[in-house]
Amino acid sequence: MKACGIRHILRAAEGETPRWAARFWIDGHVGVTVDAGTGSLARGWARDGRVANAGGWGSTLGDEGSGYWISIQAMRAVMQSQDGRIEPTILTQLVLSHYGMSDVLDLVFQATQGLIKPEDPHQYMVIPDSDMDHEDGEKPIGGYRFRELSRQRTLTREQIAGLCPVVVHAAQLSDLKAIEILEEAGSELGRLGVAVIKRLGMENEEFAVVPFGGVFRAGELVLRSFQKTVLYVARRAVVVSPRFEPVVGAVLL
Repeated sequence: MKACGIRHILRAAEGETPRWAARFWIDGHVGVTVDAGTGSLARGWARDGRVANAGGWGSTLGDEGSGYWISIQAMRAVMQSQDGRIEPTILTQLVLSHYGMSDVLDLVFQATQGLIKPEDPHQYMVIPDSDMDHEDGEKPIGGYRFRELSRQRTLTREQIAGLCPVVVHAAQLSDLKAIEILEEAGSELGRLGVAVIKRLGMENEEFAVVPFGGVFRAGELVLRSFQKTVLYVARRAVVVSPRFEPVVGAVLL
């Protein structure tokens, strides 16, 4: 952007930037873009000018197939493996190592909002009840109160989503659970694209479907199920890998 003399982008719709980046080099109609980074979003354009979106609802209610979603699935797999509900997975070792954690309890308390690991005595100082004012965060225990000295920091949304490359690495090492998570992510992202295609009535048309975002850097681990899901509904569509990031589209806009 600096090379183009652009200092600020005033406003660029999240779905429009990948479309413009794709239009720069795709010969044909860019019908659908699916963006999968920390979150996930699909946007489609019919030839008559109609536009439709799917996804983009945030990590609590949506973002299926995104980097955040993949990372949460990996963390859940670690806990399920700990319980014995699924077979052992190398995700346990890789996830803990990625965050510098010593055991799965560290993962629980750092990935879950509002929980404090109680075994840590350094979290608190104890003061006689008569020597201190009553404040929030103080709890009475038989004439004494203890004040929390420092609250453990929970992982941010971006820190959680940053686990996605670790899941890809586990899949590349043939971990079955990691492979399953990435295949499901591809299917979920494909469903976003399919929702847009159906809403615009484009099932029988020829158009390009362009996947963008860091999740698709996993290659066939995600793209295989993504393409299968999309082409099952729109057989004349073509899934085309991007040559440019959405920021190029923002510059063109």
